[in-house]
Amino acid sequence: MEKAKEVQIPSLETMLEAGVHFGHQVTRWNPKMKKFVFQKKENSHIIDLVKTQSLLAKACAHIQDLKKADKTIMFVGTKKQAVNITKKYAKAVGAPYIINRWIGGLLTNYKVVSKNINRLNQLKRDLNSKEFTDKYTKKEVNEFKLEYSELMKLYEGVKDLNKLPDAIFIIDAHCERTALLEAKKKSIPVIAIIDTNGDPDLIDYPIPANDDSFKSLELLTNTLATAMGYVEKEQSN
Repeated sequence: MEKAKEVQIPSLETMLEAGVHFGHQVTRWNPKMKKFVFQKKENSHIIDLVKTQSLLAKACAHIQDLKKADKTIMFVGTKKQAVNITKKYAKAVGAPYIINRWIGGLLTNYKVVSKNINRLNQLKRDLNSKEFTDKYTKKEVNEFKLEYSELMKLYEGVKDLNKLPDAIFIIDAHCERTALLEAKKKSIPVIAIIDTNGDPDLIDYPIPANDDSFKSLELLTNTLATAMGYVEKEQSN
């Protein structure tokens, strides 16, 4: 069996430069995260980056196994700092994603939610058909366009999803708690970036890290996406 290419895990120095080690204020922490905390400093927790490195490597290995088996991994990141990162890397590796807000029931009630996905795709086909648009007034066509636009805001990243994902990658497990709980109910493995205020017991592959810093999220998501086959494009002069 061919061994998957090893992913280069960021060094401690690189993680420090990206601020991966900065946790939340001590008053906002979840005691279950104690095992991932290195120390307290100026009323904030400092994350143990040695453990972050180890757990990131474990998550990357799992992702490589999933990709080798042609499994689907959904990206979820709806907080301001995560939206562009989530969309960038999910699209780069051809993965479904959620960036607007979590769609309640997407995992636990997929058969019902998928009707909206089917409606979105049908509207796209209809609006691209002159035969269809000629049947309606301009006002009616605009109403169809508005419906399409509203559905796209929610379902853009999952419009090609035709079954439940085999795993989900979450940026900020605390923020995306509803998605996390739905995944657990459906026994879908979860890989997640989790800060000191999260609950690691709910996550199969927790990655303790600063989830508020753009640099931290970019570094970690880039590493995970690389495990899925992402290759950084060289910048042209």
